[in-house]
Amino acid sequence: MKYLLFNYGKTPDYIEYTFNSIKSVDTNSEIFFLSNKKNSFKNINNLSFDDFPILKEKKDFLINYYEDTPYSKEKYPLFYTSVLRIFSLYEVSKKLNIESFIHFDNDVLIYKSFKELDNNNLFAKNKINITQNNFNDLIFGYSYFPKQILTRNLVEGLDKILDDIKPYTDHYGRGNPLHEMRMLNIIKEKNNELFNILPTLPYNLDSNIIFDPAAYGQFFNGMHHRRGNYIFKRRWVNTKDIVGREIKAKRIIPKFLNGFPYVEYKNKKIEVSNLHIHSKNLKKFLPKNYSEYC
Repeated sequence: MKYLLFNYGKTPDYIEYTFNSIKSVDTNSEIFFLSNKKNSFKNINNLSFDDFPILKEKKDFLINYYEDTPYSKEKYPLFYTSVLRIFSLYEVSKKLNIESFIHFDNDVLIYKSFKELDNNNLFAKNKINITQNNFNDLIFGYSYFPKQILTRNLVEGLDKILDDIKPYTDHYGRGNPLHEMRMLNIIKEKNNELFNILPTLPYNLDSNIIFDPAAYGQFFNGMHHRRGNYIFKRRWVNTKDIVGREIKAKRIIPKFLNGFPYVEYKNKKIEVSNLHIHSKNLKKFLPKNYSEYC
């Protein structure tokens, strides 16, 4: 399976753990990494932002949208780069003729190969498969695009928002700029058939596998700017998130043991296919058979 990842700005050191977890777990994987920096990772298709000139136009537009707000490129560059990567996924898949691919944030580790997930019938074949953080936000904790046309449809939906952004900003952001997760959810509201929400809780499952949008990784090791309020622990539970509420209520108990995450629920162990490590301390949660390939 092909994996498409994107970064604009300084290449984070921890991304090597993401690359290596993919190579260790999904031995048939091929990774494409688009960046505006010159990278030379081994066993990776290192792509240059300069080879996709249309992305510069998108970048300039997004920088202008967030300018003079608390989320300007100087104060919070993640806001514009997160939206920019959606356009990047389409441009890369189109130029390289990549029909299907997996994408997630750069601070994600995986523990299940695509083949195993696919064999458990976790993916819709005619929709964008993605994780949901809460009822207002979709998040790239894990996503699978089975057809290139879906990526195009997603970009078209995003363009419609950006072409007339103020009504959306007023309605969905109370006048504040919209972030990527909220824009994704707006597109879902407009075209629900475009998305398949991946299971994140161990309820009413057809398989024994769930995905981490962000909450499981946050519970295990907090966030990069907030370590939680548990004494001597770095855990963080956001009760605004779907998974966070269930953890807080102790209906589910996340655990990480012997290089593998799982959730205990009604005396069962439900496997977690990925972890979204917001603390950036990926080294602490490497999969069991982790090796260095990149």
